[in-house]
Amino acid sequence: MIKIIIGITLFNCSFFSYAFNIYSTGGSIESCIKAPSKEKFTTDLANLLKAKGLNAYVIDGGSSQDYLPLLFQRLTESVNSKTRIIIYVSPGGGYKHPEWQQLQYIEKVLIFAQEKNLATIVVLPEKSLTPDSAFLQKTDALVAKYGAYDYGSYAKNVPLDDKYWKYKIDAARPIPAGPQEKGAKKYMSGAGCELWAENMLPLVMQVIEERNIQ
Repeated sequence: MIKIIIGITLFNCSFFSYAFNIYSTGGSIESCIKAPSKEKFTTDLANLLKAKGLNAYVIDGGSSQDYLPLLFQRLTESVNSKTRIIIYVSPGGGYKHPEWQQLQYIEKVLIFAQEKNLATIVVLPEKSLTPDSAFLQKTDALVAKYGAYDYGSYAKNVPLDDKYWKYKIDAARPIPAGPQEKGAKKYMSGAGCELWAENMLPLVMQVIEERNIQ
């Protein structure tokens, strides 16, 4: 009998450990994949929500060298009955993810989220976007069409200095931010991921309130 009671108690603690899930996507740059695991954007956001008294599990759905079809497949397979919010970070541009394809998959995600009755926050990969950007205007139109939330650039309000960004040629030879070497990429540092999470928190709280997420 004692074993049964202990088993039921452990099951209940496990089952009710998180009230709801937030699923966040992103490529290697946008999902802070180069930062230590405890300093990832998703971990920082979960800790900030916990400090607000919200027991949310923020799932890191980011992957390095991701392609949009794989990202979308992983998202649709990972969302479950406890998911309430999707933070969709469109992967960076370039030859792998031209803007037309990013727009195509932003709409795919928004359609999927609408069918599942999920709130979606759309985050763009470009570090600097002007109001007259055609890409930004088309994204705004999709967000409005599907009743989603627009965060803008993931790098919004994150200073572009070596405290928040690090250049890396490869995993073996990191170099500090500064004049960019040929072939180098700039990744968010642990401090950058933390600041991004702090910047994202007010919008997540707004979504939770407006959608009455328990």
